[in-house]
Amino acid sequence: MEEEYGNLIMDNSAAIILGGDGNDTKYFRDEILKADKIIACDKGADYLYDLEVKPDVLIGDMDSINKNVYNYFVKNNVSLKVYNSIKDQTDDYIAFRCAFQDYNCSVLNVYAFEGGRMDHFISILMNAEQSISKGKRINFRGKNCTIYSFMNNMELNTKRGEIISIFTFSEAITGGCDGLFYNISNRKFKHCESIGISNKAIKNKVYISIQKGKLTLFHYKK
Repeated sequence: MEEEYGNLIMDNSAAIILGGDGNDTKYFRDEILKADKIIACDKGADYLYDLEVKPDVLIGDMDSINKNVYNYFVKNNVSLKVYNSIKDQTDDYIAFRCAFQDYNCSVLNVYAFEGGRMDHFISILMNAEQSISKGKRINFRGKNCTIYSFMNNMELNTKRGEIISIFTFSEAITGGCDGLFYNISNRKFKHCESIGISNKAIKNKVYISIQKGKLTLFHYKK
C-alpha cells in the first residue's frame, strides 16, 4: 500500500501504533513489519499482539493496555518506557520524540490514530507538526486517508480528483506547487487558516515545496 503514497517506507523509519481505532492496522501489517523500529503506545500494543507483531518499545502510562498483553511483551523482552499518568506530555508526543531523538528515525508512520476523542486527535496533529524538523516527516496512515506533517518538499502519487487539504498549526509559506486545481505557489498559510481545504489533484503526481514553516496535509484517496 505504501506505493500509492510514495516513499512511506524509508531508511531509519519507525512505525508508531497509537491507542485509537485499531481496525485499520490489519491492512498495514506488512508495512509495519518493514519499519526499522516499531513503537507501541499503551493500547496500541493490543493491536500489535493481535497482528502477532512484536514492538521494539512500549511507551505510556499503561492505563489502557490489556494486562495479559503487557505481561506477554514484558516476558518477551520488549523495552519499556513507563510514565506517570499525571504528566504534561501525551504518549504520542513522547513516542515522536523517542523515534526522532533516541532512534534517529527520519520518517514516522503512525497507525490507529483515529476513532478516539476529537481533542486528542487535534492534539496528536499539533504534536506531530511541533515535533518535525528539516529532513523528517510524520505520516498518519489510515485506510482511506493519509495525513502528512512536513517542512520539506513533498511529492505525492495521486489519482485525479482526489481531495488534498492543507493546513498549518503555526505558519508556513509555500514555494512551488504542481498538480493541484487551486495553485498554492508562494502562498502564505496562517495559523489554523481554512483556505487550504478541499483542493483537488489534477495530475497523477502532486508536488509542493515549502519556503518557510511546516504544513499538515490530508490526502483522501479514491
